[in-house]
Amino acid sequence: MDPRIVDAYTTSLSEQIKYHKLDEKVKTMLSKAQDGKWYGTDTATYKSMDKILTEAMLHSERTSTRKFSDTFTWSHLH
Repeated sequence: MDPRIVDAYTTSLSEQIKYHKLDEKVKTMLSKAQDGKWYGTDTATYKSMDKILTEAMLHSERTSTRKFSDTFTWSHLH
């Protein structure tokens, strides 16, 4: 709920997605699936992409959590 942490998480995840070129890979896989050209090797590629995305999310979570001081607690009510 802390917008500083949310921003750090989304920024980190976006960088990971760009680094691993997941946007391009997802578009390619979607195109293959829609064209009916999905083969056995594509399933392995899909699983690999899913693993990379999961690791990117975990990395972003680790790097974005609780780096901020709790001296001044953030509240959406203020």
